[in-house]
Amino acid sequence: MVRSAGLVVGLVVLGCGSGSDGRRSSLEPAAIVVAGTCTVQGVRIEVESGVLGGFGGESPCSYAGRFVATWHGIYEERWGTLTLDAWTVRIRAPDLVDGNGHAGLTWYDRRLIELSQAHFELLPHELHHARAGAPSSDHHGWCSDFVPWEIQRQIQDERSRLGCVP
Repeated sequence: MVRSAGLVVGLVVLGCGSGSDGRRSSLEPAAIVVAGTCTVQGVRIEVESGVLGGFGGESPCSYAGRFVATWHGIYEERWGTLTLDAWTVRIRAPDLVDGNGHAGLTWYDRRLIELSQAHFELLPHELHHARAGAPSSDHHGWCSDFVPWEIQRQIQDERSRLGCVP
């Protein structure tokens, strides 16, 4: 069993398909300098310049790819296979990937998931958006199944942010 280093609650507006309020800070992903690309277990990974690598000289792409593969696997254990061969997971260097305080975003039309290198544990949230598509931007129905699973796995507690009734 893989566990995150701890719950990330209240520190940032965490991940979201289109932002918790349905708005984004822009209509498209920020322009970045891509420092490397790789494919790990069938998932295309891009890393922004400044993303850290692993100990012993492991490349940033390989290092990020291991985390993406781990969290993708955790997601699939519960929600079933999610093929990402048409998607790119872009690992960003800053803690937040936009001006609205998100550490993860899903860009449906571009088949792009952006995720902060400091918040790999939020990948399941973005994968759930990728599976459900743009209609999931309002998180409708997540309080009954997805949020309890995130809490049980000690990923994050989104009840307050998503308006879940306790």
